[in-house]
This record gives sequence, structure tokens and C-alpha cells, in this order.
Amino acid sequence: MTLQLKLLPSTVKVMPGEREPAPEIAAYTAGSALRGEVFAFQLAYSSGREFVEAARFRFESPLAEFTGVRRAGLIPTTLTAWKFDDHVIRREPGLFPDPLLPLPEEFQILPCRWNSLRLTVHVPPELPPGEYKFKCILSTAGSSAEAEFRLQVCAAALPPQSIERSEWLHCDALMSHYRLNFWSREFRRVLKLYFRNQTAHGCTRLLTPLFTPPLDTAVGCERPTVQLVGVSRRDGRYRFDFTRLDEWCQMALQCGYDSFEFAHLFTQWGAKCAPKIVVDGRNCFGWESASDSPEYREFLSALFPPLNAFLAERGLTGKCVFHASDEPQKVDREIYARNAAFLRKLCAPAPVTDALSELDFYRDNVCLLPVCCINEVPAFEAAGCRPLWSYYCCGPETETTNRFLHYPGGRTRMLGAQLFRYDCAGFLHWGYNFWLSRLSRHAIDPWKTPDAEGLFPGGDPFLVYPGADGSPVDSIRHELLREAFQDHRALTLLAERRGRPFAEALLADWHGGPFSMSSYPAADLALCRLRDRIHCEVTR
Repeated sequence: MTLQLKLLPSTVKVMPGEREPAPEIAAYTAGSALRGEVFAFQLAYSSGREFVEAARFRFESPLAEFTGVRRAGLIPTTLTAWKFDDHVIRREPGLFPDPLLPLPEEFQILPCRWNSLRLTVHVPPELPPGEYKFKCILSTAGSSAEAEFRLQVCAAALPPQSIERSEWLHCDALMSHYRLNFWSREFRRVLKLYFRNQTAHGCTRLLTPLFTPPLDTAVGCERPTVQLVGVSRRDGRYRFDFTRLDEWCQMALQCGYDSFEFAHLFTQWGAKCAPKIVVDGRNCFGWESASDSPEYREFLSALFPPLNAFLAERGLTGKCVFHASDEPQKVDREIYARNAAFLRKLCAPAPVTDALSELDFYRDNVCLLPVCCINEVPAFEAAGCRPLWSYYCCGPETETTNRFLHYPGGRTRMLGAQLFRYDCAGFLHWGYNFWLSRLSRHAIDPWKTPDAEGLFPGGDPFLVYPGADGSPVDSIRHELLREAFQDHRALTLLAERRGRPFAEALLADWHGGPFSMSSYPAADLALCRLRDRIHCEVTR
């Protein structure tokens, strides 16, 4: 048997043990895109020979200079999830395609196993509309195979992104993996590469550590110091140095971010303690400091007048939000309410926002700007919450979208259309590069454990892998989420041209019923068909 090729949409995950990837798709030989978007398709390949073969790939296209090719690598996970529905690739641990690796001039094809190449086309905004062909050729010493894909570029252009997106970047994970000191020249070089990767994928808001973020930290333990605000104390008065914060913000703006969220000023899951804060080179606040203690309130009261003045001077006041405490629960309501109210007075006019899913926190004005879990969006929408932000993390594990390794690509990409359906203003996730164990007890090798050593569903802690040269290595899931936010932009364009009721009716017709966070098409080709319909409507 000679080489086998199969063209597939970007949403299909080609599993190594399959007899044939996506057998329900006879052929995906054509797609459509708006000008200015990033479009991707896949070439799955397999060899029936009984030995490893060296192969070469090339393609011919008038869009060759705008097209990159990467191969899908495999990653092992010991935990797929704790709960399951039927809309998964598989439940068992094992190898899943995820990292997108550079394609060498010559690479190996393993016998009787499918793999895939991902062709990513950066469609120029000024490209003339029309059909553009891609002739894909895969060859070995003994055989060769070809496949042709046709991309229809529409006359309409993808509009700017109107929804905010935040993926929490963990500086200490970069420091641990690359063995860098915080704010060294090399650290800043690497950080800028990750900044640019985020903004290229639709991230607009950057988690900014005034002080070491009190996130996923075991009680009594601490994460490596990541502090942008220099603090000293002389004659009983605090003094603040915003030099590093200024450099951070300017670098972020240059890389394409348009807003900042300052990391939490009270500990996670309860707001009971102050975060780690270094003053004059030593830890001054932390787990031993009650969040509402006179000493910590004195510190915050001293911090905010010069911080607010700095933000105003730099023109950042309207581009910032502050966090109090991440994911407070009902039992934490009293202390969270006290601390959040205190913080609101200090940071005004900048708002305070936090991830939580207790609707009463919003109804009772405990949190004025909540970020609710994605399965709670309908309830918060019904309560009149605007602007409406959403998040997901290690759950929900059933019914809704998420970014887990064992989810079909279409389920992950569905996020963009769902955020549009509920007119969400933003989306947040905690793990862009959390290459650490649960509660940050030690660093892990993300190439070997994408589940924090079996404690989070595989794929939840991060979207990128660390490259050898300091550059991030994208994942299939990261690319799918970029496509999700492009879907949102395409639906926004449709709403601008035909009206929002028309766009919402199209979603319901496409799905064949009410489209929601828990009811949506499951087929891998569904979103491709949705985009084709949108493109037809916006070019009428």
C-alpha cells in the first residue's frame, strides 16, 4: 500500500490509533475565509508500509509566502477528566495530538499510523477576492501522493475584535523553565515573545503582577517573586517605584495589548490573607498577614494615590481593572465583600472584577463586575449582568465547551459563537502557561505532563509549550481558540450588515434549534459550514 492522504478541516484531531481520521468526512477540499483572517486546514497522511520511511512535503500556491506548515506532535496525559459526556474523542489516558512542531525538510512516517500537517494561511487584508489553490505533495523514496485544496477568499474583511480576551501568563513558569531571573534582559526578551504570541491569537488584556500573584499557591508556601512595583519604607512611610511597571506596560502596548488587569490583592479562594509583597528586599506581607489587618490596609492606602497618579499620567486609567480575590465562595462572602468594597474606593474609577459563580454576589452588589463560569452565563444574563464576562477552567467537564485534550476540536472552537450568542464582553482563562504542579509546589515538564501530574484535566493548565530558543510552541487548542475569536468577529460583521436578530436567527437555523452554551452542533465540519453561510450573507 502506498501513501494515503486526506484533507481535513482544522477542527479534526488526528489520533494515532485510528483506522481512518474523521471517516464521516468524505473530503474537505474547499473552504472560505474573510480577508485579514488566519485560515487553516490539515493534510492527514499515512503509509501502509511495514517500516519507517523518510518523507518530504512541499506545496504550491499563489499564497505560499503567507502560509506556514507545522506537524502535529503527540502529548501523553494520565488524566483526561473526572466526568464525561458522550461528546469526547475518548475517555482513557494516552497520547493526544496537540503541540504544533516545526516541519523539518525531511521527517519520518511511521508505519500504519495517521498523522497530520497543519497549513496556516495568513490571508492579507488587501488580497483580491477569489479562489486560491494549494497543491500539496508528500513523497518518500518509493512513492508520492498529491491533494489539492481550494480557498475562496471573500470580498469582505474580518473586522477588529470587539470582545476582550485574557489568558493568564505566569511569569514564574517562564523563569523556572528557562532558568531566568525576573526582569533580567533575557527574561524580558523571552517575555516579549510570549506577549506577541498572545496578541497574535486574540488576547487583548494582560494579567499584570504589581506583586506576586496569590494564585494556585499552597497555604504557607510561596511562588517565586514576581513584583513589578518596587517598595521601600523610610521613617514609617512607604515609597513606591513604578519603573518596572512602566516598562512592562509600554512593552505590552507595543506588542498589541490594549488593557491590563492587575493581579489579585487578596489571596485566592477566600480573600483571607495578603499576597506576598517584598519591601526593602524582604517579605513584608503574605500568609501571616490578615487581608483586613490595619497594617495591610495602611499599605494599600499608601499605594493607591501614587499608583493612580502613575496610571493617569500614562493614560492607562481607562485601560485597567483590578482583582480582589479569585473564585470566592459563599462561605467567604463577608470578608470578600469587605475587602472588595475597600479596594473599590482605593482604585476608582478603575473597576474591580473577579471570577466567581455565586449569582447572589452580583445581585447583592458584593461584586459589581463578575466573571462567571461558562455554564452560569444564562443565569447571569437573565439577572441583567452587563458587561457580561465568562470563564472556564478545570470545569465544567460536561455539556459545555472547554479546551481539554480529549475534546473534539469543534467543541473547543465553539466558544466564539457562544460568546457572541450571549453578547459577552470578555472571556478569561487562568492557564496560558501554567507549567507547574497543582498549588505551584514545583515546576513540571509540560512536554511530559499536560495535566499538572494528573491533577487537572489534560490541557487545562496551558495552551503553549516552551520552545528551546525561548519562543512559545503553539498547540492545536491555541489555534482553535484563535479561530473561535475569529468566528466571533465574523458573526459581529454579519450583525453589523444584517442586524443582530438576523445573526442570532442564523445561528439557531444552523443548529436546528435554540443555540446555547449547552446545545450546539457536534460535527467537526459544523463551524466550517457556519462560516460559509456567514460569508455568503456578508457578501450579498
